[in-house]
Amino acid sequence: MREEYIKRLVECDNPVEEVWRIMVELWDARAPNHEEYFKQEDVVSEFERELYATFFEIYDYLLEEIEKSRFEIEPPIIVMDGMSFREANLLVKDLKEKGINVAEYSYRLSALPSTTERFREKAGVKFVEVKSGKIPSELSFDVPIWVSYPDEILHHAAPIHPPHEAYEITRQLLLKILRNAKRGEITIISDHGYILIDGVWPLAKDDRKFLKERVFGSSRYVKVAELEQSVLEKLRSLPKDLQYVAVGGDYCCVRGRYFWPIEGYGKVVVHGGLSLMECIVPYIKVKL
Repeated sequence: MREEYIKRLVECDNPVEEVWRIMVELWDARAPNHEEYFKQEDVVSEFERELYATFFEIYDYLLEEIEKSRFEIEPPIIVMDGMSFREANLLVKDLKEKGINVAEYSYRLSALPSTTERFREKAGVKFVEVKSGKIPSELSFDVPIWVSYPDEILHHAAPIHPPHEAYEITRQLLLKILRNAKRGEITIISDHGYILIDGVWPLAKDDRKFLKERVFGSSRYVKVAELEQSVLEKLRSLPKDLQYVAVGGDYCCVRGRYFWPIEGYGKVVVHGGLSLMECIVPYIKVKL
């Protein structure tokens, strides 16, 4: 890891915020095109891997911040399902180029597990839905708006799109929605991010077998109540450098980018765990 990043993390007041700042820099929106931009995934993954090795406590800070966080779902607001700040970094640039005033670009935190279901449960509000790219004929910004992109076309649709294609489709849809809005300030947020299946970190064979067969199956989270006591005890007794799992009050979640794709999985992304790209999510305010 670059000495500059270590110095910044040592000296900062809020390591989660500083990690977000560093990763915003690493996702360099000056890439010549969207396909090249998304190839920076390797750089960001390597940063998190080095962070995991040298500053493991970042996940403890992140977990603590998530547990303290509260969701502010006040209209006019648009929730983009599954939009990580890898998309948001590029979106901020593209919005500005369209002449849209980006008044604030910051971050918030997902729920844990980092899933839509958990987010909606914590948010506790009703949304008007924009599914499969279809905008309702009378879209009201007086109610929080939920957009199923990019998650739907990254994770559930047929066909599934690679991230750079999903971004372009999502960007075009968001611009159409904004054109329906009255003048004023609109917040754009996300419920969770994701990691790429092709970019997961390797695990020792025995560790992978244990986590896959005894703990998670094909997921990155599981309810604590569903685990055997002996499994929980083993998870809690592992040395820090082998603590692949964060054990909370209700859920166990995989830390970092460890995963074990199941044969025939057929998807390019996964979420639900405790990683930087899943849990630190974008917060954008635009003025129209």
